[in-house]
Formats: sequence, structure tokens, C-alpha cells
Amino acid sequence: MAAKNSIKPHNFLPKGAETLDQVRKRVTECFNSIIEEIGSSYTSCPCQAHEENCVSHQIKNGLISPAEKLYNDCKQSYLMANVLMVSHGGAIRQLLHYFVEELVSDFPMGSRRKMALVSPNTGISKFKIFLNEQTKLPEFVQCICLHNVDHLKESN
Repeated sequence: MAAKNSIKPHNFLPKGAETLDQVRKRVTECFNSIIEEIGSSYTSCPCQAHEENCVSHQIKNGLISPAEKLYNDCKQSYLMANVLMVSHGGAIRQLLHYFVEELVSDFPMGSRRKMALVSPNTGISKFKIFLNEQTKLPEFVQCICLHNVDHLKESN
């Protein structure tokens, strides 16, 4: 359809379809709503010796966690949630762009090039999301793995 209308595919928008900006807005609003709900259900500091500058808590094996390198004041770890999000690769790609362009993020070397691609079928990406204590919204994103397909390899 794009070629038929002499438009480059990445600039073509079929009638009634969303623009990439609209997709990104919808995906990030959904993501932030989920994260905010989880963050809002957490109300008190689990540190036994609470300090004024103890603003966030690490989450093990899950999504929501403050970066140890950013918030090192709480000595205890506190698990808030593990969240599994399953979606179309295009929606995930827009969420990745949100992480990189609108939040402070830490991605492994070489992953910027991978982010330009849509995740392969059943590709797994894992992140730790660090919340702003006041807003309960994402503040920092640490990528653990991106578009991993090791689970598809045959076991020996």
C-alpha cells in the first residue's frame, strides 16, 4: 500500500491506524499505570534503621528496584513485584524507546542497535525498574537482557 501511494513504508499510515507516537503514548501510559499501582501499594520503608535519604528499595528477581549505584542507603532488599508483560514486538519496541529517550537508563553494550529491531518471536527482555518515591513512577531502568532467544536453542 505504501509503494502504491509513493510513500516510504516507515512514513506510511493506513487509514484508521495509529502513528508510532500514538502507540508509544498508549504503551507507556499502560506501563506507567501498572508501575504506579504497584508502587502505590507500597507505603512504608522496610529498613529497620530508616534514614531520611532512604528513598527506594531494591527488588530481587523482578522489575521494580532502585539502582544500587544510585540509591545505596537502604541495606535491606524488599521485593515489591515481579511483572510479566507480553505484547507485540512493535509495542515493546516503543516501550524501549520510552526507557531510553524519557528515563535514565542503563543498557548493555551493543543493545542500542538491537533496540532498533523488533524483538524476535518469543524474545525475552528483562528489566529492573527503579521508582521515584514520591510519584511512584519509573525513574531509572536497568536492562538485564534484551531480545534473548536462548530458550529456543536445543538442549544437548
